[in-house]
Amino acid sequence: MKYRSLFAVLISIGIFLSFLSCMKRQPIRFYDASEVSPAEAARIRVPADIEVVSVDDHRVKSVADYILSTIEEIHVAPGEREIVVRYIKFWPYDKKKNEEIKSENIALKFIAERGGLYTLIHPELDDIMEAKKFAENPDIRITQIGQSSYKEYKISQPDHKIQIEKSSAMKEDTALKDEWYNLSEEEKEEFRKWLEWNNMSAEEKQKFREWTSKSDKE
Repeated sequence: MKYRSLFAVLISIGIFLSFLSCMKRQPIRFYDASEVSPAEAARIRVPADIEVVSVDDHRVKSVADYILSTIEEIHVAPGEREIVVRYIKFWPYDKKKNEEIKSENIALKFIAERGGLYTLIHPELDDIMEAKKFAENPDIRITQIGQSSYKEYKISQPDHKIQIEKSSAMKEDTALKDEWYNLSEEEKEEFRKWLEWNNMSAEEKQKFREWTSKSDKE
């Protein structure tokens, strides 16, 4: 019975990984493919603890991006660009609990070079107290890499003009629910199974449970 249960778990994980492969970490494109070739696009690498909110006023929204936090790289057209980002990460504050630390939105304006490679960076944070202090006054920059010298661009103060309006947030929430509805029942169930087996904290699991339950009911 023990081995049978273990086998069932492994099979289910395999099914979920197949589902996850459909939502794999593909670069997110923010340019017109008829006007810009992939080789001409500028690439921006995104660390796990930085969330891209929008690119040139186009909001980032998909089930994969919001639920599974899968954005690792975005591609933009050459020229003047503006991306809106924020710091967000779960930090452990005791043996069993984590706390979500997040900053306000920051607008980063820069000139994307044709075929350029960039990365988002911030100072190294060693513990939750440093993370909280950083979130109050975030310093996130975009750095060009792959050259002997590099450039950094930033707007250090949060741009309150790009805070989400309630009506806009409602529209985006509806769009996310529509994407969730488009998943098959099997895919939804495999996500829920994966959630229970994942070693994330109880708080994080409850956050996802509430979202998926709400989406199913409405």
